[in-house]
Amino acid sequence: MHKMKSVLAVGLMLMGTAVWAQTPPAEANSSTKLQAPIQPYADNPNLLHVWAYKAQQGVLNAADRVGEVAEKGVQKVRPSVHQAWENTKTLTSNTTQQANQKIQDTKEALGGAPQQPVPIVQGSLSQPDTAQPAASVPAETGSGATSYAVTEL
Repeated sequence: MHKMKSVLAVGLMLMGTAVWAQTPPAEANSSTKLQAPIQPYADNPNLLHVWAYKAQQGVLNAADRVGEVAEKGVQKVRPSVHQAWENTKTLTSNTTQQANQKIQDTKEALGGAPQQPVPIVQGSLSQPDTAQPAASVPAETGSGATSYAVTEL
């Protein structure tokens, strides 16, 4: 019994490598349906051939089922992925517009808006400006140097 199992195992290994190592013809590669490398068995088949054919059919059927399940999964996920992509495009567009507006506002704040005239204030240099707050009014010192009083910390 042990010899028979050994012979069967070696035969399966040799047959399996020979059968699965065959390359399918070029026209079989172009079709979408899987082509079976092991042909159906006749009226008086070899036991190994029957086993290989049945195993092949099981693998092909499993592959078909996996493909169907994968396709169903893709169909379920596709709307949410499409919606997420649309949301991303909308968010990116809005963010870009907001960033461009902030850049334009910053340019206008730093360089002044070209349509607004710059106010010109004329006054005596020896008199402090009454429009300035007390913290920015220069304090007079006797040494001729200008110093500023700091009132807020």
